[in-house]
Amino acid sequence: MLAGDGVTSRSEGGRSSAELAEASLGVQRVAGNSAMVQLLRKGGEQGARPPRSAGGAVARPVQRMPGSGHTTTFGPGGPLDGLDGDGNYYKFDHQHVYAVPASDAHGHVIGIGFPTNPGDEEHFARWTRQPNRIADREVWNVKLSSDELPLVYYREPAPWAGRPLYVHVHSSNEFFAIQVQVDQNTRKVIKVDGAVFGRILRRQPAYRAAARNTPGQDGVLTACLAGHPQATAARDMAQYMHGEGSNRTWHTSLGYGVRRSRESEGWSIFGSSQWWDEYGIERPGGLVSYRPPQRQQGQMPGQQAPSSSGSAHTSYPYQGGPSYPYQP
Repeated sequence: MLAGDGVTSRSEGGRSSAELAEASLGVQRVAGNSAMVQLLRKGGEQGARPPRSAGGAVARPVQRMPGSGHTTTFGPGGPLDGLDGDGNYYKFDHQHVYAVPASDAHGHVIGIGFPTNPGDEEHFARWTRQPNRIADREVWNVKLSSDELPLVYYREPAPWAGRPLYVHVHSSNEFFAIQVQVDQNTRKVIKVDGAVFGRILRRQPAYRAAARNTPGQDGVLTACLAGHPQATAARDMAQYMHGEGSNRTWHTSLGYGVRRSRESEGWSIFGSSQWWDEYGIERPGGLVSYRPPQRQQGQMPGQQAPSSSGSAHTSYPYQGGPSYPYQP
């Protein structure tokens, strides 16, 4: 049996809960490196290699949030806006957004999910309710190898202290994906920029409940690509939240998010894959952290700079632009 939140348990034979997770996933440690483990490829990984063009470079996103030039507006109307997968412009209100609470094993809401893919709702719930969320204290940086080679995980302490607030959402480097009730019978996946997502998040009842249950704790976006070094999605979301008075540090993945759980053994993990720059060069994975700006009493909020929580990323200065297509 695995222990509850925030506890590194020891089972028969003296193995920790993280070691049990490794064994369950088919993990083998690499000789000479106790921090690196090999995960034999199995089905069910959350996250995938980004699509490449014929020339080997990663495709670039071509759609941006529209300005005033759009002449046709879809949706029920309201102060929020976004694009569908065809680039059509939608206006909607907070009550049109579909989101679900994410509760722990005791029924306490500690996060929120924005399901857009089949199975998301159950996956978010299952991941969050595991009695031993290894992600509360540890992140697994994931090496996505070729189809013939195994995955490699680097385990390291999480950059947050204590149980964070979890936000489960699909994203790209520019947009977050949400479902919107566009008419009486139809929900549609809409992509919104970081600032709009921040506005949505703050007004959601599930987020407000999770915020009450995680006072003083950091926030974690279990998303993909939103923390790319030149991305705007997570940065703009965190800046909006901090501008509205949030004192949480927000964390998300530089590459593809890897969110896995094993209900029969009671554990769940979160990690980040490596990523590729605009030239197709592979860069290490890890998380990026957006801390609230330091300001004196009465001072207006300012823009905060992101900081990497992984030393691997800081050793690779990167000047390229964002390089990932939208992945709902």
